[in-house]
Amino acid sequence: MLLEVDLRKPKLSEIFGINSSSNGISNYLIGEREADEIIKRTEANPNLFIISAGPIPPNPSELILNGRIQDLLVYLENAFDYIVIDTAPVSPVTDAYLLSQFCDSTLYVVRHGYTPRIYLQLLDENNRVRGLKNLALIFNGVKARGIGKGGYGNGYGYGYGVGYGDDDVQPKKSKLFGKVYR
Repeated sequence: MLLEVDLRKPKLSEIFGINSSSNGISNYLIGEREADEIIKRTEANPNLFIISAGPIPPNPSELILNGRIQDLLVYLENAFDYIVIDTAPVSPVTDAYLLSQFCDSTLYVVRHGYTPRIYLQLLDENNRVRGLKNLALIFNGVKARGIGKGGYGNGYGYGYGVGYGDDDVQPKKSKLFGKVYR
């Protein structure tokens, strides 16, 4: 189940060719629709379902706080194996922080060479104060380079820029998180 809870600029339903402004989460949150009325099956995969954002409301954060999102998540937990919630970007608005308490983990997607570093710094600072549950970063768009580039001749590969057994290569210390990464 994919939940499009970016109630400001929804994009997820567009990717799946679903009309975002039709019945969706915002309709459920204001009490116009029930959960089973807003679930849509995707054409891409018969086992993948989506709940679109619905009409864009004037007060997204307040709607998320009204208590109905918890009821929706309980309903969906009984019907689906996995629930993925797409929210508005973390830095500008608080929606992800509000929803994080209901999640097992929070995934923050960073596009290499595109996402400004200041967003990661703000995420780190805000996370110390508010806390996102089990925060993990996903880097996409990373180009392979160095050892491991190309992997098994397929142009992809899982190389990290250093090879296994390169003990003389010292890991770099990240200024952002203060942890050691290779």
